[in-house]
Amino acid sequence: MQIEMEISFPVILVEKIKYVERRYEVNFPEDYREFLLQFNGGKPSKRRFASKDGKIISSLMLLFPLMEKEGKSVVEHYLMFTKSGRLPVNIVPIGEDPLRNLICISVGSSDTGSVYYWNLNENEIGPSYKYLYLLSESFSEFIKGLLPSK
Repeated sequence: MQIEMEISFPVILVEKIKYVERRYEVNFPEDYREFLLQFNGGKPSKRRFASKDGKIISSLMLLFPLMEKEGKSVVEHYLMFTKSGRLPVNIVPIGEDPLRNLICISVGSSDTGSVYYWNLNENEIGPSYKYLYLLSESFSEFIKGLLPSK
């Protein structure tokens, strides 16, 4: 996967990813696992994206590191939004835009690997796909489709 990063986080080992997958009963798509092993999150040089339907245009501010003692992480957001019942059980937050809306990835179901945008302000009570906007069919496709900031 070709991606240029402005900022990345300390490297993690595959054992840490496997631990998180076992602990939270998720299976990250292979391309996302490779990204975590290479960068463990960060800020890509190209950040602009749009949803497949064109309704959402935004910028990626940060791809969360898998685990952090302080600060934002995939695990922290998974517990806050997925485990608490605000997102469907197969949707894991992996990043955010400038307004703190979330970039998420599906880790199960027929849409495994798909990347979504979730507008926090449009949330209903209970998990739903209603306010998830499809960005790409895979994490690699999402990264490849990022555009330079204006």
